Amino acid sequence: MKNLHILLLTFVMSVFMSSCSTSDDNDTNNNEPLVGNYFPSANTNIWTYDVDNTSTTNPDLNFTDAPDFVTIETSSGNTFTLEINNGGISNGIMNGFLGNGNLTRGDSTLSYTGNIELPGEFQNFTSETIMLQNFELYNLNAANNAVFGELGGVIVEDLDLNGTIVPLTVEYLITSQKISQMNSMSVNGQSYSNVTRSRLTLNMNIFASIDLLGGSNPADYSIISDQDVLVIDNYFAENFGLIKSEAVYSYELEQQFIDLLELIPNTVDVPESMNVVNIQDLDDAQIN
Repeated sequence: MKNLHILLLTFVMSVFMSSCSTSDDNDTNNNEPLVGNYFPSANTNIWTYDVDNTSTTNPDLNFTDAPDFVTIETSSGNTFTLEINNGGISNGIMNGFLGNGNLTRGDSTLSYTGNIELPGEFQNFTSETIMLQNFELYNLNAANNAVFGELGGVIVEDLDLNGTIVPLTVEYLITSQKISQMNSMSVNGQSYSNVTRSRLTLNMNIFASIDLLGGSNPADYSIISDQDVLVIDNYFAENFGLIKSEAVYSYELEQQFIDLLELIPNTVDVPESMNVVNIQDLDDAQIN
C-alpha cells in the first residue's frame, strides 16, 4: 500500500473537530462582496503544523503531533507554489495536495492547477492522475453549502486478475463547496479572525467487466459504488492562510467484488475497507 503521507491527493465527508479548536459560526455574508488575502504568498512566509493521523481499520497508520514545515517555493504576483518539509514527505493530506501544484489567489478566491493522484489503495486499480485546471479551493462569495467547483471524468484501463485482463472503469467527481464564513476561530490556543470554511470531496464509482464463464457475455462487477472516498474540510483565515484541515479517507469494497476475489486468489491486494482521519492544525506562522 502506498504511503498515505504522500496522498495528495488529495480530496472529505463530515467534520471531525478536534478538542483544541473552537469557532464562532456567525455568518459574515452580506450584500457587500467579500474580499481579502486568505493565503499570503510572500517569499519569506513560513507555516508550521501539528498533524494527527488516526485509523480505525489500520492502527499502523496512527501517529500524533507529526510536524509539517511549509514555505513559499516560488511566487510571482498572485501565483505561487509551496514546498513541504524541504521537499520531503507531507504528514498532512491537504499540505501534500497543495504542494503538488500551483496556487493562484484572487480577490475572493484561491485556485489550484496540478495533477491529483488517486488515494493510495486505488492505485492498485489505476495509476492515472486527475488534472485540475484553475480549480477553486475557496470562494468567499459563494453561498453557504453551495458547490462552486466541479470536475468529473472517467478513467478506463485494463485490470490484471491473476493473468486474466479485464476492462476497468473508474468514474470520479471532484467538488468544492462553501460551508460557512466565520467571524473567528481558535486553533491551538490562537484566535483568528475572518475564517472561510470550504470542503473538497472526491466521489468514486469503480466497476470491472468480467466474463467468468468465457462465453463472451461479461458482467459488470461493482468494486466501489458511488462513495465519497476523500473529504477534506479546510479553514482559511484572512492574512494567515490555511489554519486547519480535516481529511477523512474511507471506503468499503462491494461484497460482490470481495466474493470474486475469493474465487480468483492472488489478484488485487486491497483491504476490504479503510477509514483514516488526518487533521493538521497550524502551530506557528511567520507571515509578511
